[in-house]
Amino acid sequence: MIVRALESSRRPVLWLGHGIRLAGGVDLVRPFIEKLKIPSLVSWAGIDMIDSGHPLVFGRAGVYGQRAANFVLQNSDFLLTIGTRLAIPQVGYDLSEFVRAAKVAYVDIDPAEVRKHGEKINYPVCGMPRDS
Repeated sequence: MIVRALESSRRPVLWLGHGIRLAGGVDLVRPFIEKLKIPSLVSWAGIDMIDSGHPLVFGRAGVYGQRAANFVLQNSDFLLTIGTRLAIPQVGYDLSEFVRAAKVAYVDIDPAEVRKHGEKINYPVCGMPRDS
């Protein structure tokens, strides 16, 4: 379902966080971004997983984020998040204003994190690293 939603979207965005490092997946970040060929964001905690100068990386979004990153995020129609908690500094206090026109796929290891945004998450995925 997520792959179909991603393929059918016109303005997809990938948002990656520190959970990728905790799962031992940093070496997969660049190949993943380059395979998808879509605009990508990183969380502040994941800032060093990929060079900020990469042509598909638009920075960090949220309250303390860059304008370009926030613009890309708010204009997306599909958001795939992996390993980022989507904390208040990232999404703001009013969840109805967060990616208003986008379907959201949320991938995290913690079931409570996957559930915390309720109906805003269209595709919740609770996953464990392969070596666990």
